[in-house]
Amino acid sequence: MTVGDESANAPYLASSARALGYSETRARILQIAFRDGPCTATTLMSELGLTRAGVEAHIRPLVAAGFLIPEQDPDVAGRGGGGGNRLQWRADATAFDGAVDEYRRTIRGPL
Repeated sequence: MTVGDESANAPYLASSARALGYSETRARILQIAFRDGPCTATTLMSELGLTRAGVEAHIRPLVAAGFLIPEQDPDVAGRGGGGGNRLQWRADATAFDGAVDEYRRTIRGPL
C-alpha cells in the first residue's frame, strides 16, 4: 500500500467507517465535493447512482453539520424559467477537519 493511494486505503476506510456507523455514501459525497469543488445534485446522482431524493436525504445532515455549504449555482443564477434556483454544495474543510479532530480527542483523549 502506498501513502495517498486511495484505492489501497478504501477497504480499510470502508470497514472502519461501518464500525463507527458512518455512511459510506455521505463520505463519497464529501470526497466528490473536496475533489471537484462545488457539486450539484445532478452530478452526485450521476456519480453515485442515486435518485434526487436519495441525494437530498444524504445532503441534509451534511449541511446541518456544516460540512457542506449550499450556494446558488452561478451557471444558472439569474436565468428565467425556474432554473435559477439550482443549488450546489461546497465542502467546508475547516468544519470537517474540526469535527474529525474533535472526534479523535473525544475518543482517544488528549495526545
